[in-house]
Amino acid sequence: MKKLLIGAFLLLACSGTALAAEDVTSVFFSTTGSSMEHCISYDFSRAKMTLVWEAPGVTRSARVSPAQYARLCSLCDELGLKNWDGFSGTDSGVLDGEGFNMSVEYAGGPRVHARGYMRFPQGYRMAKDALFSFFEGVLRDAPQTKKKY
Repeated sequence: MKKLLIGAFLLLACSGTALAAEDVTSVFFSTTGSSMEHCISYDFSRAKMTLVWEAPGVTRSARVSPAQYARLCSLCDELGLKNWDGFSGTDSGVLDGEGFNMSVEYAGGPRVHARGYMRFPQGYRMAKDALFSFFEGVLRDAPQTKKKY
């Protein structure tokens, strides 16, 4: 019976017809830090199915595949980003630290906003690492295009 339940769960999870994560329409995540290499942002749009990465003086974009999009929706759900809505923390005693700004919009609502400077929601480091790893993978897997001058 236990194997049957596990098999049914896996079948439903893999079919995409049940247990699906909520559709994400946009994700914006940026960080600032004490050095320029920590000032980066990722901006995903479902309407364009693109991810844009920006760092000082550099911008790169990549198409997001349907499989990557499904993973992003699942990741936002797994990380519990909806629980961050309204978070706004600042440690005014720190002058040279890390900050973040995040916005996630879901198809059926809500739009989640969170921001902080040297104060972070619970699970921030793990979520940031997971999102950045995902976004970096999308960019790494994207076809390289040569700029024409």
